[in-house]
Amino acid sequence: MAVHYAPGTYPAKITGQDIIETEYGFQLAIRIMPQDGEYERTVFLGLTNADGSPASFEWEGETINVADQTLDVVAYLGLPDGHISKLSPTHPEHFSLIGLQVEAYCSHKAKQDGSQVERWRINTPRALPGKPAETNSLKKLDSLFGKALKAKQKERGGEPPAAAETPPVDLKAETDKAVSKTGDDIPF
Repeated sequence: MAVHYAPGTYPAKITGQDIIETEYGFQLAIRIMPQDGEYERTVFLGLTNADGSPASFEWEGETINVADQTLDVVAYLGLPDGHISKLSPTHPEHFSLIGLQVEAYCSHKAKQDGSQVERWRINTPRALPGKPAETNSLKKLDSLFGKALKAKQKERGGEPPAAAETPPVDLKAETDKAVSKTGDDIPF
C-alpha cells in the first residue's frame, strides 16, 4: 500500500471486519474509511502468534503484548459478551462493528527497500491514573493555593480568557466508563 494519508489522527467509519489467519497467526482485520478520505484502509490487530499463543513481540528487551492491546480496542468497540469469535462474519451470532465511528491514527514506517508504508491503529481512551479528588481535598488545595492564584491573576492584570462554549466534562464518569471497558472482564 502506497503512502496516501499524512501521519496523524483521523475520524473514521468502520466499513468491514473479519478474523483472518496469516503466516503470523490470527488477526482481527478492521476496514476503515477516514472521514473525507479517498481510500479505505485496514487496521490489523494481532490475536495470536503463529504458534497459537497470544500475540506479542520483543522490542528493546521488553515484551509487547499485542493481544492485550487488541482486547482494549475490542472492548472499547463494545463486544458485549467476550466471545471474540463473534467478530467473524461467518459466526452464526455475528457481532458487526460496521458503521461505528472511531478515531484512527496513521503513522508511516520505512520498509527494508526504503519505501514508506502507512500503519493504522484505532485509538482508545485511557483511564486517568488515580481517582478523582474528594471535596475535602479540593478545599485543602484552595486554601493552599488560593491566595497565590489570586495574586498571579492580579499580577497578570486582568480578566481570564473567555470560557469556551463547550459543556463541562464529568471526568469521573468518563474515567469510570474507560475503566469499565478495559477488557478485564473478558473470560480468556
